[in-house]
Amino acid sequence: MLRNLLIYRLVIFNACCLAAVAWAWQRGFIADMYGNDASYMTWAATALFAIGAASAFMRAGKTSQLLNAIKAGNRTKINGTKMLAKAGHLNDIGNLIVTAGLVGTAIGVVMMLHSFQAGSLTDPAKVVETATALGEGVGTAFRSTIVSAILWMWHIVNVRMLLTAMIVAIEDAGRP
Repeated sequence: MLRNLLIYRLVIFNACCLAAVAWAWQRGFIADMYGNDASYMTWAATALFAIGAASAFMRAGKTSQLLNAIKAGNRTKINGTKMLAKAGHLNDIGNLIVTAGLVGTAIGVVMMLHSFQAGSLTDPAKVVETATALGEGVGTAFRSTIVSAILWMWHIVNVRMLLTAMIVAIEDAGRP
């Protein structure tokens, strides 16, 4: 009988995602995304993702031990509501990752609006300066949105695998 299937699934999925990150790093996309984000919200989203990933893996370890015990015939009493509530913060972390991206987008939009000054488009010398500032604002908005969306998708798959395994454990523990 195979044991720790949840852990294996998480490791395989996350290894594939890390391979994609390594490819993006090699191509220079990572340096561009993080180095040119004036809002630093890409870093905030990444920190939230790392906290969520660590927590998901810790919860997965406990859930995997429980599933192994159930498969071995050791029926233990489980408080399913409590078990799911302890993982509830993972959904909040996903929401915070998206929020970090939205804040970065708002900062980028403010940067774009701030670049327009009265008369800046009538003076040829200021047009280039305004266009550069406009580009920085657009770049910040897009970078924070893209990074947070990718990290949210990665996080939500981890959470879904964990919650599915938890529900299976709760259901299987209640069967005679």
